[in-house]
Amino acid sequence: MPLEESLRDEFAVETEEHLDAIEAGLNPPSEARPAIDALFRAFHSLKGMSDAVGAAGMKALAHRAEDALGLARQGKLSVARAAPALLQAGDALRLARAALLERGEDLPPPPAVLAALSALLDPGQAPPEAPSPRAAAPPSQAAPAPDVQDPLLATLFSMLVEAAPALAAGQPQPELVEACAEMGLHRLAAQLAAPPGLPRTGRLWRMILLLAEQVGEPMPALPQAFGDAAPLLAALAAAAHDPALAGDAADAAYALGEAEAELALRRLQDLCARLPDADATAALARHEAAWAVALRHGSLAALRGLGLDSLASDDRLPADFAAALSPGATRRALAALAAGLLLYRVRAITGGAPEDEAALEFWLRGAGEVLGSILVPQSNPPQLDLLLASATAEEGLRAALALADPDKRHVLSLAPATAITLAAVPMAPVAPSLRVRQDVVDNIITLAAEMRAAAAALSDALRDPSMAAAMEAIAATEHRLGGSAARQLAAATGQINALRNRMSGADSRLGLSMRQLDEAVLELRVVPVGALFQRLPRAVRSVADGAGKPVRLELAGEDVRIDRSLIELLADPLLHLVRNAVDHGIEPAGGRGPKPAEAMVRVAAERLPGQVQITVSDDGGGIDAARVRRVAEERGLIAPGTVLSEAATHALLLRAGFSTRTEVTDVSGRGVGLDVVHDAVRRAGGHMSIASRLGEGTSFTLTLPTSAAIQPVLLVEAGGHPYAVPAGRVVSVLGAEEDAGGLPMVALEAALGLPWAPCGGMLVLERPAGRLALQVARVTRRTDLLLRPLHPGLAALPGLSAVGMLGSGEPVLVLEPDGLGG
Repeated sequence: MPLEESLRDEFAVETEEHLDAIEAGLNPPSEARPAIDALFRAFHSLKGMSDAVGAAGMKALAHRAEDALGLARQGKLSVARAAPALLQAGDALRLARAALLERGEDLPPPPAVLAALSALLDPGQAPPEAPSPRAAAPPSQAAPAPDVQDPLLATLFSMLVEAAPALAAGQPQPELVEACAEMGLHRLAAQLAAPPGLPRTGRLWRMILLLAEQVGEPMPALPQAFGDAAPLLAALAAAAHDPALAGDAADAAYALGEAEAELALRRLQDLCARLPDADATAALARHEAAWAVALRHGSLAALRGLGLDSLASDDRLPADFAAALSPGATRRALAALAAGLLLYRVRAITGGAPEDEAALEFWLRGAGEVLGSILVPQSNPPQLDLLLASATAEEGLRAALALADPDKRHVLSLAPATAITLAAVPMAPVAPSLRVRQDVVDNIITLAAEMRAAAAALSDALRDPSMAAAMEAIAATEHRLGGSAARQLAAATGQINALRNRMSGADSRLGLSMRQLDEAVLELRVVPVGALFQRLPRAVRSVADGAGKPVRLELAGEDVRIDRSLIELLADPLLHLVRNAVDHGIEPAGGRGPKPAEAMVRVAAERLPGQVQITVSDDGGGIDAARVRRVAEERGLIAPGTVLSEAATHALLLRAGFSTRTEVTDVSGRGVGLDVVHDAVRRAGGHMSIASRLGEGTSFTLTLPTSAAIQPVLLVEAGGHPYAVPAGRVVSVLGAEEDAGGLPMVALEAALGLPWAPCGGMLVLERPAGRLALQVARVTRRTDLLLRPLHPGLAALPGLSAVGMLGSGEPVLVLEPDGLGG
């Protein structure tokens, strides 16, 4: 069942985000209500999206996980107990998602995972049947207009403004309904097709104003709506506790420009929606008689100012809420302050899709107690200010909110409540977001790199020594000619020099602009390295529990940003390193001597100039160098009695198939080890180093470029051809006659099988096996290369890692220092 192209990209992005949120929310599991609600919402969204694309297997699995989290939300199930089964469900959903996207195959849910989830449910009750969820609306349906400015969208906006008088008169506009439907604006299309009336006009006016913001147009002056609100008010008087009718009346008041009446009706709508809450009931009872009279009067003017209590204000409460809170809510707010609780003002969007309202409700229930709400006048879409009492610090609320509402679709702001009204504080604008396919980003990066290459070619041409030689030859000719010919030649030479100066200035400006463009373009690909770390806690816990070792994982530098392609390349190698640290590095329980019984594994990222370092360290037993050498001798990797440096001994661990374990477990002993990690790091354009002290611990440091597409290199010559050496591997540059300090030396020509050439300089290179002095015919300059994959025939050769393009368009091979020399 291949996915429609219109759904595929949206499904891929949204489901990946929800699965990542599940992984992060369960590592470690939290019993806090906001965290449980965020997990519930992620599985709920996956269920709805799976149903929308017809993936019955994913839907069934997500629904069963949702059932378990429903019990957790009721306090009947510990999240810690449910976490293993929920993580299995997340893994199974990832596999099913991949099968659906890659092969169009709807995998059935694994029976073992369903059984594990079912075991969490009350054995005396069958799991409730999954309701048929409505198709999860893509972002274009979740709001009247998408976040991206589009000429078609601007045209539609103009058509809507032009048709506003006809819309206000209730005249049908089938062409607008069709246009909105074709553009995916289904909510707007539904309102245009709805029966005419004041509520529909009010909702349309709000959507048109929101559309104006989306396309960057000034707010239009929409015509006064036609109609009488009296029938709506009469219907509301007959069913005064119906929030839907109160909302319709409020929309009608908005259409008629009755802001104060709308405020009163929104207040009534809010109280009706909160029934049977005690405060809402008390507030309705206190004002019900006045509302009934005003509603029976049938005039919006009679509603102005209703529903607001005139209470003695307390200067510890915001002035607007002090006037709006019921006596009971005011007492609870003051009691909360006396008990040391905190008051927060939350600005939230209301009147959205049911799932959006449910997501907001989930977060608020876990965050604390909502004491009251106030409609934000003239807000588009409708917004409420909520007064929240909570025992949680602001940082904790924001962390839970980031999981529950990462895109700020429901909650626009969260701030401590003060006596100053929020209306006096300017609202920070919400930064718009735009999803772009990865191949589009890759094409932009490639074009930017091609521009850099062209700019480098221009710079090389301006600095070509032959130009200076040609100018000297012209000057010499001028002296020999004499007379008018010499003067004409001198004038032409002056013009050429002036042009060269102008071109040099332009080249400098171009170089600066290209550096700024590089930084901006690369931001399109980089993501926080925390995305790489989020699966590590689960792996550490799994291996540690299986081995009976108490281990604590520490993560640092999760906000350091790295190329997305490196995240994908290093995910498995980093997982192997932390599993290796727990299984190999950490001593068995009871064998740690004076060290703390709980061992520590630390994964830290650090940003360096042009590089990122990721270090995996442990406080275990360290590497037994003598044992490593003994195993290497037994396997014939080194001759008996060979004296090796510490770096050379550690480099043996990077040999394919090398393992010091004699028994095979599900974690180690198979010979698939650090060589896989080392190979991945090399393919990423980086290198790995090892440091260890026996009895104290081991650390593995991965040094990586920030971008996998562009790499800084040092250009050298050998055999008459240019070659590139990764700049991050160059420790120093020496002259041909300088002392290399006893380092092993190798000529690049000999390493590549090229004819001998005299040495013109040396590079000291960093390698896991120890530093190496590389002799080259000439060291030219440092530059940045746009990297391309090697041809398979060249990739098999030692000493080569990639190919890049010089500014002249000439290809250049990038060397791999680990494959050079012994």
